[in-house]
Amino acid sequence: MRSEIYQFTPAEAAALAELNEKQVRKEIEYRVIEAGSPPRLSFSALAYLYLVRRSSFSMGVKERSLVYQRLSGVLTEEEIPEEIEVFDPFYLRLGEKLLLFRERVASFLTWKEKLVCDPCVMGGAPTFAGTRLTVRRIGEALE
Repeated sequence: MRSEIYQFTPAEAAALAELNEKQVRKEIEYRVIEAGSPPRLSFSALAYLYLVRRSSFSMGVKERSLVYQRLSGVLTEEEIPEEIEVFDPFYLRLGEKLLLFRERVASFLTWKEKLVCDPCVMGGAPTFAGTRLTVRRIGEALE
């Protein structure tokens, strides 16, 4: 799936994982997830944010790093298990939640392909192809 090779901005990751961007940036700052410079997150990081950070389960940085590393390793395997043991007694169920999340990310990428960033149109802000309608304008209208 192309989402595994695509890199996401912290704002995109926050929206897809249903978190606020500050939570995503904290995970980057604490080096729980790898992001590079400028920060770009992998599908593994998104899956971690969606499956783990959204939960009410509280863990320290070291434990969150272990969860992310374990999840990243599993997501590179050809067949994804229904659940993984992160550390005793913590198990993370993947199954249907991961499949639904992959579908959400795929839908986002399909939508994003319809956007254009041209420095000559609206100062390079993402717009819908053939228009001067920016994504930000639509987002502000929805709020």
